[in-house]
Amino acid sequence: MVNLVAYTKIYLKNRAKYPLPFSKYVINYKDGDEQNNTPKNLELIPKKGNEGIHERSQPKSTISKGRIKSEGLMKTQVRRYRGKR
Repeated sequence: MVNLVAYTKIYLKNRAKYPLPFSKYVINYKDGDEQNNTPKNLELIPKKGNEGIHERSQPKSTISKGRIKSEGLMKTQVRRYRGKR
């Protein structure tokens, strides 16, 4: 269903904007809600470009020797993760 909406309402209507075949794109949800399949919420991104979007939106954190090394997490989020309040 989502593919059909993206193909007809976005890809075909704006064909000049998308030089690659439809199969080379992935559908990105602008608001992050995968249940919201309205054309305004969908955008087509080349498969390689989509990887970069999701990498930037997720905070990076690693656990090493029981300690959290975090980039982008707030102290309260780290405490909740460790089970402290």
